[in-house]
Amino acid sequence: MSSLARTVSWSSKRLRALPSGAVDIVLAVAVTAASVGPAIVMRAPWWVIACCVLASAPVLWRRRAPILVLLVVGPAITVLACLHAMPALPYGTIICVYTIAACSPTRPRRVALTSVSIGIRHPKLPARNGFGSQARPSF
Repeated sequence: MSSLARTVSWSSKRLRALPSGAVDIVLAVAVTAASVGPAIVMRAPWWVIACCVLASAPVLWRRRAPILVLLVVGPAITVLACLHAMPALPYGTIICVYTIAACSPTRPRRVALTSVSIGIRHPKLPARNGFGSQARPSF
């Protein structure tokens, strides 16, 4: 076994040994910082920053109530999309969808993932301007 494979194996074992609560706290802080940081730098109004927090901080409770967390994170990221104030990626939504796909029973998983798919492609959401770019409001 190569040294890289040993290092990856050792790292993987160490990460799995960490308490899940500590991992969730670190993940929630990182996701919240990645979502709120750009809004603060852009000097967004307080309510945009509050939506950014709502779109990311509930990730802390993703293992306890993944569908409920998605019901908070999803609308918050939708509001940010309508305001053209989304972070680079919808980090909270991505983590919630992963958690639901990995941990939920079959029926709730299907309902949640189908709802997310419909929400992403809903025709009444504002379209992006150009290919992959968003119009940024001047706050």
